[in-house]
Amino acid sequence: METIELMRKLQPDVPLNDARKRMAIIPTSPAVRIIRTPGLWVPLVVLRDTVYILPGVPFVFEKMIDHVVDTMGLTSTGKTTAVVLTQLGEGDFADVLAEIAERNADRVAIGSYPRPNRDVLEYQVKVTIDGDDDTEVQRVAKEITEALNDIEKQKRAHSS
Repeated sequence: METIELMRKLQPDVPLNDARKRMAIIPTSPAVRIIRTPGLWVPLVVLRDTVYILPGVPFVFEKMIDHVVDTMGLTSTGKTTAVVLTQLGEGDFADVLAEIAERNADRVAIGSYPRPNRDVLEYQVKVTIDGDDDTEVQRVAKEITEALNDIEKQKRAHSS
């Protein structure tokens, strides 16, 4: 009931329908621990101190993680990520990406993820750059973006 009461208090203009009530159902057991984040009705649910159930809404997730880190006296890893999206196929730039990854292996980790649904035109491949130093991550992201732009220009020139 505490979760529904918080939902009513924090979202007074939102109707409390059956779907919202279901969102507030939380298991009760000695193996369940509830962690409340100020300003949120949704709690962090911990099962047997090993499984953490977190919300999927990014800003709620971030707020909850920040609260837990502060409350538990943890420190952030300082990891940072940049994302580069491209219409190129992975095979069009794999060699160039491998070279960039090898040159920067001691500073960043690079991942390449083809989109399974090619019917959506947003992008074909997502490239991620992860590291401890935001400046390095952004520098490598810029290098990858420039390399992908060069490859796209070359492809257009050859198709003309």
